[in-house]
Order: sequence, then C-alpha cells, then structure tokens
Amino acid sequence: MRDIARTGDPQLVELLDWQRRRSTKAAKTYTHLLSKGGSLPGVITQAAYVQPRGRPGVAVALFLRDLPPDVETTLLETFSQDKLLLRLASDPAFRKRAREVLRKD
Repeated sequence: MRDIARTGDPQLVELLDWQRRRSTKAAKTYTHLLSKGGSLPGVITQAAYVQPRGRPGVAVALFLRDLPPDVETTLLETFSQDKLLLRLASDPAFRKRAREVLRKD
C-alpha cells in the first residue's frame, strides 16, 4: 500500500483513497488514506497506508478471524475496524500499546 501511494498508478491511488474524497475532515487530516478491505465468512481483513498531514506514513494490515456471526455482521455494518486501523496508524502510543498486548501469550 505504501508503494502504491508513492508510485502507483494514479487511477488506482484515487480508487483506494476514496475515504479522503468522501470526507472533508479526512481530506484535511490525511495526505494519504489508501485502504482496501475484504471479508469471508468469519474473516475480515483491511490493509491501508495512512499518512497524517505533516507526518510520516504508516502501512497497517488488520486480520480478524474466527469472528462470531453477530460480531462479523456488526463490523460489516459499522466499519468500526476502520477506526481501529486509523488509530493504529495515527497514534504511535496506541500502536506501541497494541504491540505489547498482542505479543502476550
């Protein structure tokens, strides 16, 4: 995603940067906000390249699996995973804490 943002086909970049086109707040907050998600039963994925204005960009991938049907439905309806992904990319302290929590056995 980072490479696409930097040197990718302009039409592909525009397609993946749809959130900045739809939101004035996102357009003001981010230089790049490329995102592509996908889902299968019980699985939701999201890959993104997020560059807050005036800061370096971060590539983030989120893979959620073994989701109960009600949780999966809620995520597909609310896109809450997008908020998590943006926070991981935009908040270094939150990203560090997430790494610590996820490394625990």
